[in-house]
Amino acid sequence: MMEILDIGCGNHKVKGSIGLDFVKIEGVDIVHDLNKVPYPFKKNSFDIVYANQVLEHLDVSLDKVLGELCRISKPNGRIRIIVPHALNVAGFSDPTHRKFFTWFTFDYFGSNEQSYYTRARVKILKRKFIYLTGRKSSILLKPVSFLINLFPKIYSHFFAFIIPVSSLYFELEPIKQN
Repeated sequence: MMEILDIGCGNHKVKGSIGLDFVKIEGVDIVHDLNKVPYPFKKNSFDIVYANQVLEHLDVSLDKVLGELCRISKPNGRIRIIVPHALNVAGFSDPTHRKFFTWFTFDYFGSNEQSYYTRARVKILKRKFIYLTGRKSSILLKPVSFLINLFPKIYSHFFAFIIPVSSLYFELEPIKQN
């Protein structure tokens, strides 16, 4: 059986997962301040860790929280993250957002020349620009979404300011360090 953790789950916990959040509401199984690492789990505990619209709210450094997600993930596990894109108006209008993310953010954790600034290491398996679903505009922007995901660097450098996406999806594999 797969062990799944949903951090910052709120009342929208992934089915079959353990819900971890800082407030006790329906769906939360374990209450813990997500800014305080380590989290209350043994290392190599989870096959999949979900972090849906939570990392941007944390005060703790992204390096520390990502290191903690790597610690509690099993070898060859997956860390699935959805965060608002830095240029989305909601990214800056929400006063509880502490961090901002772009297509390149997780490159700094193992795959670019400036990774020496961070300790956590991940392999980026997948990343994708996404528009919020359920809105008429997201249906109209489906062809645009296809193109920007086909040419993500061109979009990021030249068009992200004109047609901003709402969010980013990342699927990461933790690189275990001794």
